[in-house]
Amino acid sequence: MSSGERDFIIPVIDDDEREDEYEEEVSVEQQLVEFRNKWKEELNLDTMKEKEEQEKKKHEESTKEQKAEKLFLEGVAAERVGHLYDAISFYSQAIKLVPDIESKIQFQTGECSSEDENEETDTIGEDVDNIISTLNNMTIDNVKSHCEPECEQKETHISSLPVELLLYIFRWVVSDELDLRSLEQLSCVCHGFYVCSRDPELWRLSCQRVWGKTAWLTKDFPSWRDMFVRRPHLRFDGIYISKIQYYRFGEAGLDHFYKPFHLVEYYRYLRVFPDGHVIMLTTAEEPSIMVMKLRSKTTSFEGIQVGKYKMIGDLMTCVMQRENLKVYDNKMKRYRKCRSQDSNNNSYNQTFHMEFKVSGSIQRPNTRLEWRRYTVETHQRRSGRNTFGEIDINNTFPTMFFSRVKSYLAISSNPL
Repeated sequence: MSSGERDFIIPVIDDDEREDEYEEEVSVEQQLVEFRNKWKEELNLDTMKEKEEQEKKKHEESTKEQKAEKLFLEGVAAERVGHLYDAISFYSQAIKLVPDIESKIQFQTGECSSEDENEETDTIGEDVDNIISTLNNMTIDNVKSHCEPECEQKETHISSLPVELLLYIFRWVVSDELDLRSLEQLSCVCHGFYVCSRDPELWRLSCQRVWGKTAWLTKDFPSWRDMFVRRPHLRFDGIYISKIQYYRFGEAGLDHFYKPFHLVEYYRYLRVFPDGHVIMLTTAEEPSIMVMKLRSKTTSFEGIQVGKYKMIGDLMTCVMQRENLKVYDNKMKRYRKCRSQDSNNNSYNQTFHMEFKVSGSIQRPNTRLEWRRYTVETHQRRSGRNTFGEIDINNTFPTMFFSRVKSYLAISSNPL
């Protein structure tokens, strides 16, 4: 072979080897196809799960908004009727679910909300007018028709009693302590009780117990109930309390450098009774202790003042004397005056003349007693002379505020 020529080696491939290579290529393609299909299926499942989760969230949000909207509208309805406490609870529940529920409701309702509000206010006003007119048309003659049992009863219902007996029961509810608050609560039971509670005789007797038998109807007070509600008067279902505080300097130390001061705190209690009696006590005891001890006008404490009062317009004038402390004598089996106090007060007697103005707010009328005058009359027993002293009421005589005590009128001893 010449030098310019080259040798070529041609490989020889068997048929079996070709088949094996072909099968390997086919298996790889199948694996790729299967992998792609599985990947697509997983992607589809993820997207489906995301869609389902989004739909669940939307559904939950929509239900939350619906609940919040319902609660908010219930709060609006309660506020329009005047039930403010219920309205606040509804509003708070709605805001907990959706904080911006108010703006969403306004956005959804748009211009129609004002029209709906006007229609609702008109219907509420019409309902109130209808209720007032129907109640005014009721009379005592047809009480039984408005006081019927709600369900069948085996025992005798109270509506079967005569009207005169019902009114006598109502007089026991008011009692000689003039518990008109319980009478107003009793009027909410049914239409028949409402008519009985508006009986003019009940309110006439109540007004005459407060202002005397000379009280009469005028243009300003066309009915006895209107007089009792609008005219200033004292309250008998609690006690008037004032709290006094002042600082008192103590004794200086040995070095004359440190001089302490003390906070002095005490209370003044005043309770009035419908029969014209009044008691006053000044003590350092807390109201939680003293309120129960001043239940009766026959209570005996050291320094208590007992007397009578009279109402003239919105002014209450009192004349009181300091009552001697009574001690229970086991031998005599009765209360007697304390001898030590008798010996101290043998030289003079003191009479206290006080004047208050009865005032209050629209929500709580007749709950304040403002001092107007305080005079002390001293009678010398030996010489028979009377001396008068005017006490400055600006500093240590603040306004007395009323506090209702439920136990004072829990039991009625006599009817009105």
